[in-house]
Amino acid sequence: MARETLRISLPYMPRTGGGSSFLSLLQLELENRGQYSSSLDHCHFAVINSHHWFRNILSLLRLKYQHGLRVVIRIDGPLLVYRRTFHSYILDLAIHTFGFFVAEAYIYQSFWSRSRNHLFYPWSLLKKNAVIYNATQLDSSFLPEFSKRTNTFVFLSNSDNVYKGFYDFLRLAEYFSNIPGFSDLEFKSIGRLPKCFTGSAPNNFTHLGLLPKESVRDIFLASRYYLHASLYESCSNALIESVKCGLVPFVRNSSSNPEIIGDSRLLYDSHDELVRKFLSVYFQGCQGLSDLGFHYSLPSMKQCCDHYLSFCQSL
Repeated sequence: MARETLRISLPYMPRTGGGSSFLSLLQLELENRGQYSSSLDHCHFAVINSHHWFRNILSLLRLKYQHGLRVVIRIDGPLLVYRRTFHSYILDLAIHTFGFFVAEAYIYQSFWSRSRNHLFYPWSLLKKNAVIYNATQLDSSFLPEFSKRTNTFVFLSNSDNVYKGFYDFLRLAEYFSNIPGFSDLEFKSIGRLPKCFTGSAPNNFTHLGLLPKESVRDIFLASRYYLHASLYESCSNALIESVKCGLVPFVRNSSSNPEIIGDSRLLYDSHDELVRKFLSVYFQGCQGLSDLGFHYSLPSMKQCCDHYLSFCQSL
Protein backbone atom coordinates (compact mmCIF):
# COMPACT_ATOMS: atom_id res chain seq x y z
CA MET A 1 0.00 0.00 0.00
CA ALA A 2 2.94 2.34 0.58
CA ARG A 3 3.54 2.66 -3.18
CA GLU A 4 -0.12 3.16 -3.91
CA THR A 5 -2.16 6.34 -3.34
CA LEU A 6 -4.18 5.91 -0.17
CA ARG A 7 -7.90 6.09 -0.92
CA ILE A 8 -10.62 6.67 1.66
CA SER A 9 -14.37 6.19 1.42
CA LEU A 10 -16.94 7.94 3.65
CA PRO A 11 -20.00 5.69 3.41
CA TYR A 12 -23.29 5.96 5.33
CA MET A 13 -22.97 9.69 6.02
CA PRO A 14 -25.71 11.29 8.17
CA ARG A 15 -28.16 13.37 6.14
CA THR A 16 -28.31 16.38 8.46
CA GLY A 17 -26.45 18.05 11.29
CA GLY A 18 -22.92 19.29 11.85
CA GLY A 19 -21.43 15.85 11.24
CA SER A 20 -22.96 15.80 7.76
CA SER A 21 -21.51 19.24 6.93
CA PHE A 22 -18.04 18.31 8.13
CA LEU A 23 -17.96 14.96 6.33
CA SER A 24 -19.15 16.58 3.09
CA LEU A 25 -16.25 19.04 3.28
CA LEU A 26 -13.81 16.24 4.11
CA GLN A 27 -15.05 14.30 1.10
CA LEU A 28 -14.56 17.34 -1.14
CA GLU A 29 -10.99 17.80 0.13
CA LEU A 30 -10.21 14.12 -0.50
CA GLU A 31 -11.73 14.33 -3.98
CA ASN A 32 -9.57 17.35 -4.79
CA ARG A 33 -6.51 15.29 -3.85
CA GLY A 34 -7.64 12.24 -5.83
CA GLN A 35 -7.80 10.22 -2.60
CA TYR A 36 -11.55 9.64 -2.29
CA SER A 37 -13.37 6.53 -3.42
CA SER A 38 -17.15 6.32 -3.75
CA SER A 39 -16.87 2.52 -3.79
CA LEU A 40 -16.01 0.38 -0.78
CA ASP A 41 -14.60 -2.19 -3.20
CA HIS A 42 -11.90 0.22 -4.40
CA CYS A 43 -10.69 1.94 -1.25
CA HIS A 44 -8.16 1.15 1.45
CA PHE A 45 -10.13 2.62 4.38
CA ALA A 46 -13.76 3.31 5.16
CA VAL A 47 -14.29 6.08 7.71
CA ILE A 48 -17.77 5.59 9.12
CA ASN A 49 -19.67 7.91 11.42
CA SER A 50 -21.05 7.13 14.88
CA HIS A 51 -24.02 4.72 14.60
CA HIS A 52 -25.13 5.46 11.02
CA TRP A 53 -23.63 2.19 9.69
CA PHE A 54 -25.50 -0.37 11.80
CA ARG A 55 -27.76 -1.54 9.00
CA ASN A 56 -24.68 -2.29 6.91
CA ILE A 57 -22.66 -4.20 9.49
CA LEU A 58 -22.84 -7.51 7.60
CA SER A 59 -21.58 -5.87 4.40
CA LEU A 60 -18.73 -4.24 6.33
CA LEU A 61 -17.75 -7.53 7.96
CA ARG A 62 -17.77 -9.28 4.57
CA LEU A 63 -15.60 -6.57 2.99
CA LYS A 64 -13.28 -6.57 6.01
CA TYR A 65 -12.65 -10.31 6.17
CA GLN A 66 -12.95 -11.23 2.49
CA HIS A 67 -11.46 -8.17 0.78
CA GLY A 68 -9.24 -6.59 3.43
CA LEU A 69 -11.25 -3.38 3.89
CA ARG A 70 -10.00 -1.47 6.92
CA VAL A 71 -12.59 0.45 8.93
CA VAL A 72 -12.15 3.53 11.14
CA ILE A 73 -15.09 4.79 13.20
CA ARG A 74 -15.53 8.50 13.86
CA ILE A 75 -16.91 8.35 17.41
CA ASP A 76 -19.48 10.84 18.69
CA GLY A 77 -20.75 11.62 22.16
CA PRO A 78 -21.09 9.56 24.24
CA LEU A 79 -24.70 9.82 23.09
CA LEU A 80 -25.85 8.92 26.61
CA VAL A 81 -24.40 12.20 27.90
CA TYR A 82 -26.22 14.22 25.21
CA ARG A 83 -29.62 12.58 25.32
CA ARG A 84 -29.92 10.95 28.77
CA THR A 85 -32.13 8.13 27.46
CA PHE A 86 -31.97 4.35 27.59
CA HIS A 87 -32.05 4.27 23.78
CA SER A 88 -28.90 6.43 23.60
CA TYR A 89 -27.17 4.07 26.05
CA ILE A 90 -28.03 1.13 23.79
CA LEU A 91 -26.65 3.04 20.78
CA ASP A 92 -23.39 3.72 22.61
CA LEU A 93 -23.10 0.07 23.60
CA ALA A 94 -23.74 -0.99 20.01
CA ILE A 95 -21.14 1.43 18.63
CA HIS A 96 -18.42 0.14 20.94
CA THR A 97 -19.46 -3.52 20.82
CA PHE A 98 -19.91 -3.83 17.05
CA GLY A 99 -17.00 -1.44 16.56
CA PHE A 100 -14.75 -3.77 18.51
CA PHE A 101 -15.16 -6.39 15.76
CA VAL A 102 -15.49 -4.09 12.74
CA ALA A 103 -13.01 -1.25 13.28
CA GLU A 104 -9.24 -1.02 13.13
CA ALA A 105 -9.30 2.21 15.12
CA TYR A 106 -11.40 5.12 16.38
CA ILE A 107 -11.22 8.83 15.70
CA TYR A 108 -12.52 11.06 18.49
CA GLN A 109 -13.47 14.68 17.87
CA SER A 110 -12.06 16.04 21.15
CA PHE A 111 -10.12 14.93 24.21
CA TRP A 112 -13.30 15.37 26.28
CA SER A 113 -15.19 12.95 24.02
CA ARG A 114 -12.37 10.41 24.18
CA SER A 115 -12.10 10.55 27.97
CA ARG A 116 -15.87 10.13 28.45
CA ASN A 117 -16.12 7.24 26.00
CA HIS A 118 -13.19 5.53 27.71
CA LEU A 119 -14.78 6.11 31.11
CA PHE A 120 -18.21 4.71 30.20
CA TYR A 121 -17.06 1.98 27.79
CA PRO A 122 -13.58 0.94 29.01
CA TRP A 123 -13.06 -1.78 26.38
CA SER A 124 -12.74 1.09 23.86
CA LEU A 125 -9.29 1.64 25.41
CA LEU A 126 -8.14 -1.43 23.49
CA LYS A 127 -8.63 0.30 20.15
CA LYS A 128 -5.92 2.47 18.62
CA ASN A 129 -7.28 5.99 18.43
CA ALA A 130 -6.59 9.61 17.61
CA VAL A 131 -8.19 12.94 18.46
CA ILE A 132 -8.85 15.00 15.33
CA TYR A 133 -10.91 18.16 15.68
CA ASN A 134 -13.48 19.07 13.06
CA ALA A 135 -12.88 21.90 10.62
CA THR A 136 -14.69 24.07 8.11
CA GLN A 137 -13.80 25.60 4.76
CA LEU A 138 -13.80 29.40 4.68
CA ASP A 139 -11.37 32.03 3.43
CA SER A 140 -11.13 34.35 6.43
CA SER A 141 -9.29 37.03 4.46
CA PHE A 142 -12.56 38.24 2.92
CA LEU A 143 -14.63 38.63 6.07
CA PRO A 144 -16.83 41.74 6.40
CA GLU A 145 -15.52 44.42 8.74
CA PHE A 146 -16.90 44.10 12.27
CA SER A 147 -18.16 47.70 12.25
CA LYS A 148 -20.29 46.99 9.18
CA ARG A 149 -22.07 44.03 10.76
CA THR A 150 -25.42 44.28 12.53
CA ASN A 151 -25.50 44.38 16.32
CA THR A 152 -26.85 40.84 16.46
CA PHE A 153 -26.42 37.79 18.70
CA VAL A 154 -26.88 34.45 16.90
CA PHE A 155 -27.73 31.03 18.33
CA LEU A 156 -27.80 27.82 16.29
CA SER A 157 -29.05 24.35 17.14
CA ASN A 158 -30.39 21.75 14.73
CA SER A 159 -31.60 19.72 17.69
CA ASP A 160 -34.59 20.18 20.00
CA ASN A 161 -32.49 18.85 22.89
CA VAL A 162 -32.84 21.20 25.85
CA TYR A 163 -29.15 20.69 26.73
CA LYS A 164 -28.20 22.61 23.57
CA GLY A 165 -28.71 25.79 25.60
CA PHE A 166 -31.66 27.53 23.95
CA TYR A 167 -32.90 28.84 27.29
CA ASP A 168 -29.54 30.51 27.99
CA PHE A 169 -30.06 32.42 24.76
CA LEU A 170 -33.69 33.29 25.48
CA ARG A 171 -32.81 34.47 28.99
CA LEU A 172 -30.06 36.69 27.56
CA ALA A 173 -32.53 38.21 25.09
CA GLU A 174 -35.04 38.83 27.89
CA TYR A 175 -32.37 40.48 30.04
CA PHE A 176 -31.29 42.96 27.36
CA SER A 177 -34.86 43.72 26.30
CA ASN A 178 -35.22 45.46 29.68
CA ILE A 179 -31.91 47.37 29.65
CA PRO A 180 -31.94 50.95 28.27
CA GLY A 181 -29.37 51.57 25.54
CA PHE A 182 -29.57 48.10 23.97
CA SER A 183 -32.65 48.58 21.78
CA ASP A 184 -30.58 47.82 18.65
CA LEU A 185 -29.22 44.51 20.01
CA GLU A 186 -31.07 41.70 18.21
CA PHE A 187 -31.20 37.98 19.02
CA LYS A 188 -31.65 35.50 16.17
CA SER A 189 -32.21 31.80 16.81
CA ILE A 190 -31.61 29.33 13.97
CA GLY A 191 -32.69 25.69 13.87
CA ARG A 192 -35.07 23.74 16.09
CA LEU A 193 -36.66 24.83 19.35
CA PRO A 194 -37.03 22.66 22.48
CA LYS A 195 -40.36 20.85 22.52
CA CYS A 196 -41.15 22.43 25.88
CA PHE A 197 -40.81 26.00 24.52
CA THR A 198 -44.10 27.87 24.99
CA GLY A 199 -43.49 30.50 22.31
CA SER A 200 -43.20 33.42 24.71
CA ALA A 201 -40.24 35.65 23.78
CA PRO A 202 -39.26 39.35 23.95
CA ASN A 203 -39.52 41.72 20.96
CA ASN A 204 -35.75 41.64 20.32
CA PHE A 205 -35.92 37.87 19.66
CA THR A 206 -36.50 36.23 16.27
CA HIS A 207 -36.65 32.52 15.49
CA LEU A 208 -35.66 31.73 11.90
CA GLY A 209 -36.18 27.97 11.90
CA LEU A 210 -34.11 25.48 9.93
CA LEU A 211 -32.08 27.13 7.18
CA PRO A 212 -29.76 25.85 4.42
CA LYS A 213 -26.08 26.14 5.32
CA GLU A 214 -25.55 28.96 2.78
CA SER A 215 -28.20 31.09 4.54
CA VAL A 216 -26.71 30.29 7.95
CA ARG A 217 -23.30 31.44 6.77
CA ASP A 218 -24.79 34.67 5.37
CA ILE A 219 -26.34 35.41 8.77
CA PHE A 220 -23.06 34.61 10.52
CA LEU A 221 -21.13 36.94 8.23
CA ALA A 222 -23.63 39.75 8.84
CA SER A 223 -23.67 39.45 12.66
CA ARG A 224 -21.29 40.28 15.50
CA TYR A 225 -21.84 37.82 18.36
CA TYR A 226 -22.50 34.12 18.76
CA LEU A 227 -23.78 32.25 21.81
CA HIS A 228 -22.73 28.63 22.14
CA ALA A 229 -24.59 27.45 25.21
CA SER A 230 -24.54 23.69 24.66
CA LEU A 231 -23.61 21.71 27.76
CA TYR A 232 -22.42 18.61 25.92
CA GLU A 233 -20.52 18.66 22.63
CA SER A 234 -17.89 16.31 21.24
CA CYS A 235 -16.77 19.11 18.87
CA SER A 236 -19.26 21.73 17.72
CA ASN A 237 -19.18 22.45 13.99
CA ALA A 238 -21.45 25.47 14.52
CA LEU A 239 -19.00 26.98 17.01
CA ILE A 240 -16.07 26.42 14.65
CA GLU A 241 -18.03 27.97 11.78
CA SER A 242 -18.98 31.01 13.87
CA VAL A 243 -15.35 31.73 14.76
CA LYS A 244 -14.21 31.28 11.16
CA CYS A 245 -16.96 33.73 10.12
CA GLY A 246 -15.56 36.34 12.52
CA LEU A 247 -18.25 36.37 15.20
CA VAL A 248 -17.21 36.93 18.80
CA PRO A 249 -18.36 33.72 20.56
CA PHE A 250 -19.53 33.48 24.16
CA VAL A 251 -19.28 29.84 25.12
CA ARG A 252 -20.56 27.58 27.89
CA ASN A 253 -17.54 26.35 29.86
CA SER A 254 -18.27 22.63 29.61
CA SER A 255 -17.47 19.42 27.71
CA SER A 256 -15.22 20.05 24.67
CA ASN A 257 -16.06 23.76 24.39
CA PRO A 258 -12.94 25.03 26.23
CA GLU A 259 -10.80 22.96 23.84
CA ILE A 260 -12.27 24.94 20.93
CA ILE A 261 -12.29 28.35 22.65
CA GLY A 262 -9.35 28.45 25.00
CA ASP A 263 -9.96 32.04 26.10
CA SER A 264 -11.35 32.63 29.59
CA ARG A 265 -12.77 36.02 28.53
CA LEU A 266 -15.27 34.19 26.32
CA LEU A 267 -16.18 31.23 28.56
CA TYR A 268 -19.00 31.37 31.09
CA ASP A 269 -20.54 29.16 33.78
CA SER A 270 -23.67 31.13 34.69
CA HIS A 271 -26.08 33.73 33.30
CA ASP A 272 -24.57 36.49 35.42
CA GLU A 273 -21.06 35.65 34.25
CA LEU A 274 -22.25 35.60 30.62
CA VAL A 275 -23.80 39.07 30.97
CA ARG A 276 -20.70 40.43 32.71
CA LYS A 277 -18.30 39.07 30.07
CA PHE A 278 -20.42 40.27 27.18
CA LEU A 279 -20.68 43.78 28.64
CA SER A 280 -16.91 43.84 29.20
CA VAL A 281 -16.30 43.10 25.52
CA TYR A 282 -19.13 45.39 24.37
CA PHE A 283 -18.07 48.48 26.32
CA GLN A 284 -14.40 48.21 25.44
CA GLY A 285 -15.48 48.89 21.86
CA CYS A 286 -14.42 45.50 20.56
CA GLN A 287 -13.94 45.42 16.78
CA GLY A 288 -13.80 41.67 16.39
CA LEU A 289 -11.69 38.71 17.46
CA SER A 290 -8.41 40.17 16.23
CA ASP A 291 -9.07 43.28 18.33
CA LEU A 292 -9.41 41.01 21.36
CA GLY A 293 -6.12 39.32 20.55
CA PHE A 294 -7.94 36.01 20.15
CA HIS A 295 -5.88 33.26 18.50
CA TYR A 296 -7.75 30.42 16.78
CA SER A 297 -5.60 27.30 16.92
CA LEU A 298 -7.78 24.57 15.38
CA PRO A 299 -6.78 23.05 12.03
CA SER A 300 -7.93 24.20 8.62
CA MET A 301 -9.87 21.76 6.45
CA LYS A 302 -6.64 20.99 4.59
CA GLN A 303 -4.79 20.22 7.84
CA CYS A 304 -7.73 18.18 9.13
CA CYS A 305 -7.65 16.06 5.97
CA ASP A 306 -3.88 15.62 6.42
CA HIS A 307 -4.54 14.28 9.94
CA TYR A 308 -7.13 11.77 8.70
CA LEU A 309 -4.80 10.52 5.96
CA SER A 310 -1.79 10.31 8.28
CA PHE A 311 -3.72 8.40 10.93
CA CYS A 312 -5.07 5.89 8.40
CA GLN A 313 -1.60 5.49 6.90
CA SER A 314 -0.22 4.68 10.38
CA LEU A 315 -2.57 1.72 10.89
